[in-house]
Amino acid sequence: MRRDGPERRMAVVSVMTFINLRDYAGDGGAPTEGPVGRFAEYLGRIVAAGLAYPAGPTIPTAIRCRRRPGHRRCSGYLDVTRLDIPREIRWQCPECGDQGVIRDWQGTPWDRRFPQHPLPEEASFWLVVDDEEIQALARLIPDMAREGARMVAAGLRTPEGITLAGDVEAFMAVADAIRLALLDGSSSATRRLLVGLLERLAMVVADSDWS
Repeated sequence: MRRDGPERRMAVVSVMTFINLRDYAGDGGAPTEGPVGRFAEYLGRIVAAGLAYPAGPTIPTAIRCRRRPGHRRCSGYLDVTRLDIPREIRWQCPECGDQGVIRDWQGTPWDRRFPQHPLPEEASFWLVVDDEEIQALARLIPDMAREGARMVAAGLRTPEGITLAGDVEAFMAVADAIRLALLDGSSSATRRLLVGLLERLAMVVADSDWS
């Protein structure tokens, strides 16, 4: 019998997913196509967010929940926590309750040990972006220098919006990745989005040594 009431919803959100990330890393590296590739990319973003901060605190990330309760995309974003004991990265969606644990990420293609500083409260510059912009930047992380990749992975949900915080080097690394993406060719809509981001990055650090 189908259960549509609160009892059914509780049964759905109480399930914890356990992921061994090595299961998604074949001999040729991370999968890039199909449902497995998309799920691996999703897991990789969770790992990147976890590695962008010290272990312990729960981080309100800019990663959209992938679940589709009732065949409609969840509107929530993930909270991510990295633990050292046991060594794992946990996620939870405060909107729909989806939750999981990622283990054995060490040594996989997603194991990028980001520099831990500056943390947002210590950063020199901030930029607020929207959901479409942060998703576009997240796709560029594999081609970014470490400082920029860490800043994008560490994007936070704040009252102002999705906030990127970093120093000049981080903003320059993101700008360089955008320039490379523009050279590769993309749809006109994506190009407009990336060009607009590039202009805003430059405006944020206009009083620095940006060049």
